[in-house]
Amino acid sequence: MASDIVELVKVTRVKMGKTYVVFVGRNPGIYDSWAETHNEVNKFSGALHKSYWSREEAEKAYGAFLNTQLKQPVATSFAFSDNNSVTSTSNSSSSSSTTPNKSEKIAKLRDAQLELKRENRDHAARVAKIYEKIDTIFESLYL
Repeated sequence: MASDIVELVKVTRVKMGKTYVVFVGRNPGIYDSWAETHNEVNKFSGALHKSYWSREEAEKAYGAFLNTQLKQPVATSFAFSDNNSVTSTSNSSSSSSTTPNKSEKIAKLRDAQLELKRENRDHAARVAKIYEKIDTIFESLYL
């Protein structure tokens, strides 16, 4: 019974907790806990992240961010200056017909990554429910 209460508290925290977006970090994406988010941004130079009260808000913000990133020119070559700083240059000679194709592929890839993260989260929730059932059965056997 005590384990049921602990699990209920954990599930309630997940449902009512904040959702975090890592815009720039080790693995940009949407996270359901600060611990996961912290791992992605801690000691990452230039990290950019924000918390949201709902997953819907977070997904909307992340999607808007990705759309703005896809519209920016992609660096195709790098040059080192005398002070060892790196500057990037975009390839302006490439035809415009290849750029949208690459952008579309990147967008599809990121959509697939978001879908995979959602599936993993949902799978974890289903596994937690199964463990709750197992705990209930064991408790009924030994009480």
